[in-house]
Amino acid sequence: SRAALPCQGYSLNCKRLGGFPGSFGILTGWAFLGAFNCLVSLAVPTTVASVAHNMSPQAIARLAGVAILIFIVIIMAASGTYVIHPGHRGVEVTMGKVSEAFKPEGFGLKVPFITAVYPTSIRQQTAEDKAECYSADLQQIIMQLQVLFRIPEGSVVKLFQGYDGDLFASLISPRVQEALKEVTALQSAEQIVKNRDQIKTRALELTRQKVGPVLVVEDIVIDRVHKDFIGDPPQKGLVRKIVWVKIGREHHRELKR
Repeated sequence: SRAALPCQGYSLNCKRLGGFPGSFGILTGWAFLGAFNCLVSLAVPTTVASVAHNMSPQAIARLAGVAILIFIVIIMAASGTYVIHPGHRGVEVTMGKVSEAFKPEGFGLKVPFITAVYPTSIRQQTAEDKAECYSADLQQIIMQLQVLFRIPEGSVVKLFQGYDGDLFASLISPRVQEALKEVTALQSAEQIVKNRDQIKTRALELTRQKVGPVLVVEDIVIDRVHKDFIGDPPQKGLVRKIVWVKIGREHHRELKR
């Protein structure tokens, strides 16, 4: 009867597994429990401390070396690559020396740590400006402008080496001011207001000649023209003389360039 107790107990397990009566069911139950215990022991992970305790010093050193090597590879990959976004060109500088060729858009490789790539936009830009000019009939003309310009990709490296700061303020705006003064000084205030498109076209041509190929001036948009009369009638001759002397000096400086 005592021997039947284990059989009865395991017969319950056998019934849950599909029900195998007799000694075959007992053997099957024992085999299943043994396999289950083995799977549980393999599925439960051991702790890091036990692994480190069981590892030899040589194995720990090799593991640390592999981790350091992986870290170095990640750092080298991050510092040895670059990406130039659309509408930009890159300027490569290696230990202070600028490469003569620009970098195109896309992914590229560079020497880690000693080479840097600086992106420069070649997209069209719009800058607001104001020009104060004088007409032939001694009226002050104030123009609100919008200048559309861009950097050609062939000038990216040259501008990076030779100019700093705002390119519009240093290269384009002074030339636009000179061009508008030259054009408006030959026409009356009324003609300037009526012939705004002609004034813009002529000023754009002069500006492009003065700026040269280093930058591309796409267009000059005259938003608003405001005029003020300068001086009383007895002072007209003096003001006219001052205006023409100023224009002559500007032409003289332009010829020296």
